[in-house]
Amino acid sequence: MFKNITVKNKISKLDLSNTGAFNVYSSDSANGGIIGKCNNAEFKISNDNPKFVIFGDHTRALNIAKTDFSVTDNVKVLKPIIYSTNALLYIFAVWKKAIPNLGYARHWKVANAVILKLPTYENGEIAFEFMEKYILNLKNQSAKFITMSKQI
Repeated sequence: MFKNITVKNKISKLDLSNTGAFNVYSSDSANGGIIGKCNNAEFKISNDNPKFVIFGDHTRALNIAKTDFSVTDNVKVLKPIIYSTNALLYIFAVWKKAIPNLGYARHWKVANAVILKLPTYENGEIAFEFMEKYILNLKNQSAKFITMSKQI
């Protein structure tokens, strides 16, 4: 589902700023994994790579990077085989549930070996369209619920 990309230049937390041009991801689960900014992006978003997946090795956090970025230590950068945000969110839910919480230990060896049970069509192909529609339906139901809650 993902190709592991080698990280050559990891950003130190000491080199972070609030005014840089590019997001810096860490293994933190808060704020979508973004912990600051930097002035040099190691990873560039392009037509060939419109999104990357960031895996927090200590936290099992999974985030989607849609703009140029860099990373700190304890992060895996993955190139997905599909770029649908909703399908990726579906896969994240299945994947994270399959990775046992090992505390602060590294999770990548376990996460990398997990066999994901994803929906398929009768011909055996992965049903990415189903995943897309499923998550979109959940989002729509959630938005309706929030709207109804505000009216009460």
